[in-house]
Amino acid sequence: MSHQCRLEQRSVIKFLVKQGATPIACWRQLQEVYGPDRALGKTQTRAWHKTFHQGDLDTGTKDQPRSGHVRSGHIQNNIQVIQQQVDQDRRQSIREISAHTGISHSTVQRVLHKDLKLRHVSSQVRPSHPYSRTEGFPCPDMPATLGQVQPRRDRLPAEDSHRG
Repeated sequence: MSHQCRLEQRSVIKFLVKQGATPIACWRQLQEVYGPDRALGKTQTRAWHKTFHQGDLDTGTKDQPRSGHVRSGHIQNNIQVIQQQVDQDRRQSIREISAHTGISHSTVQRVLHKDLKLRHVSSQVRPSHPYSRTEGFPCPDMPATLGQVQPRRDRLPAEDSHRG
């Protein structure tokens, strides 16, 4: 159930309390209007009825400020700053990017891996999918012969030892 729906139902309970309705009458009204799957439960309806009946009419119908740490490390601005730093020098470590930008190590790591889809390959930041941003080989500076498998001469059968 969405936060907005819960606030709306609390306002309905507040209205019904002012009309003199009992907690069970409030719950039945919520069941009728919102349906059994979206309405507040009986216990929760009773708790809000008690709060409003005691005269605390502002609690519950307004979104109260919350305490705690505001998560701001994963915002678009940080993503752009980290992307610019990677574009300047793709060989930087996460620690170096963190030192240059002033963004925490864990945030830089999260942005590189989850948002920019980058990972470290031989101390260079590379796309996580080998063909996502480059064409041909996963690493443009990889020699073409490195990807080819050469048969080992010591494992080939000798020409005169074949069965015949």
